[in-house]
Amino acid sequence: YAVECALKACIAKKTNRYDFPPERKIYNEIYTHELGKLLQQAGLERNFLEACTGNPVLERHWAIVKDWKEDSRYDKAISAAKARDIYIAITQRRNGVLPWLKKCW
Repeated sequence: YAVECALKACIAKKTNRYDFPPERKIYNEIYTHELGKLLQQAGLERNFLEACTGNPVLERHWAIVKDWKEDSRYDKAISAAKARDIYIAITQRRNGVLPWLKKCW
């Protein structure tokens, strides 16, 4: 949820005072848990692609994180190694997805 909240913070930052409620077509794009859609709605897709061009580790981390689903936390079959990989992909100081997003909000 940290990455989702960070992306939604970026969306909120670019939202003007009277923009709520959003138009119906935008509503479905921002009231979601899909990180790819949220990255796009935050207007960060291009910046993120540029950041990944110079940082292949960040790109690999995004590949791990982007497919997260809100019900993943209930998955008893997830291995400790996969959980650790997701955590590292999100939090790693130099190449983590969350530290990159923190620069944007």
